[in-house]
Amino acid sequence: MSIGPPKSARLQYRVGHNPQPIAVCLLDVVQLADINAALGHSVGDRLLREVARRIRTKAPPGALVARGGSKQFLIMLPNCDADAAGLLSEELLHEVQLPIAAADIPIRLNARCGLALFPLHGLTAEDLLRRADLALLQARQSEISIALFNPNTETGHQRRIQVLGELQRGIEAGQLSLAYQPKMDLRTRAIVSCEVLVRWQHPVYGNVPPSEFIPYAEHTGSIRQLTTWVLNTALAQLAAWNRAGTNIAARCRVARIRESGRAAQFSTGCPRPIAKPFRDQS
Repeated sequence: MSIGPPKSARLQYRVGHNPQPIAVCLLDVVQLADINAALGHSVGDRLLREVARRIRTKAPPGALVARGGSKQFLIMLPNCDADAAGLLSEELLHEVQLPIAAADIPIRLNARCGLALFPLHGLTAEDLLRRADLALLQARQSEISIALFNPNTETGHQRRIQVLGELQRGIEAGQLSLAYQPKMDLRTRAIVSCEVLVRWQHPVYGNVPPSEFIPYAEHTGSIRQLTTWVLNTALAQLAAWNRAGTNIAARCRVARIRESGRAAQFSTGCPRPIAKPFRDQS
C-alpha cells in the first residue's frame, strides 16, 4: 500500500464526489525505529504488514486504507463526524496495540492518530492530509493518543516556520544577545564561572525560545553561523572582563564546532589562554 498519486487521486475523488462528512485519520506507529534498531528491519516490516492487516480488518466498509509514510497509515472514514471518528480511531488503536508475535516475542506497539474532517477542515485531499499531519504532531507533542485538527495549531505552526526562517537575518541584524548566568563559590562568595545562554528577541514576535531556534539551526545548516556568532561574542566579553582584571571561566555548549571548520576564525583579539582551546579544534 502506498499513498502516491493514485491514492491521493482516489482520496480527492471521494472528497469531490461525496457530500457526506469524511474523516481522514493518520495513524503513526511510534517506536518503529527502536524496533528496527533492536530486532532488524525485516521484523519491523513484518510488524507493519500485520498492522496494515489489522487496520483493513477493523476499518468500516467503504474506508480507504493506504500507507502514508515509512511508519504511517492513512485511513479515510466515510460518513463520519468528529465523534464517530474519535470512536473509530480508538478502536483502530486498540487493535493495533494488541501484542504481535515477532522474533519469538510478543511485541506491543504504541500508536497515535491525527484527525481532520471534510468539509470542516479542508475541501481537498492535500489540505486534509496536511491538517491530519498537524493533528498528529499535536498528539505527539501533547503525548496523547488521538488529536483532532485545531486551526490554532496551524496558525502557530505557520508562524513558527516563518519566524525560524528569519534566523540568519536575525543574526546579521543583531537581534540575538547573550546572557551570562553566574556561578558563585559559596565559600569565598566570588563569581568563578558563568554559563553562556543565547537569546533571540524578534522585532515582531518577541522572544523566540532557544528550544525552537537551535534545533532548527541544526537541521538547516544555520548552526554554523549561530555557533560562530555565539563564540565570537562570548570570547569578546571574556576578553573585556580579562582586561578589566576579572578572570572567570565560561561554559558554552559548542558540540558542533568541529563541523563548521571555522574554529581558527574565532576571536583573534582574545588573550591566548582564552582563545587557544577553540583554535586547537581547527
